[in-house]
Amino acid sequence: MNYKNLFNLTAISLIAMMISFSSCKKDEDSDSNPFIGTWVSEMTERNDDGTVDYYRKELTFDDNSFEVKTFVNGILDETVNGTYSYTSDTITAKSYGETQTNEYRIKGNTLTIYSEGEATKYTKK
Repeated sequence: MNYKNLFNLTAISLIAMMISFSSCKKDEDSDSNPFIGTWVSEMTERNDDGTVDYYRKELTFDDNSFEVKTFVNGILDETVNGTYSYTSDTITAKSYGETQTNEYRIKGNTLTIYSEGEATKYTKK
């Protein structure tokens, strides 16, 4: 699996995790969704030719929809939009006719999404 696909899967996984966390709250807290806002993950990858690519993924959530923007070397490479739902430990994202469910954890301002044995961490901005 190439890095870009893994990064996208991780982003979707993160979304799923965020949804799961907020469903554990009591009914009186139902208006407080911990996923709402923008979460950012950044990483670099060294290419075979010795150059380095810089990746930034921004996940933005509102009550039931999300947007994922992927930047490569500071240039917007891809935007994905969809809807999400969550439980206490999983987030399910639906986009372009596909559905993906992943485990997640939120601790403070860090969201970790687990996808295919990999964990991607996002920081809330």
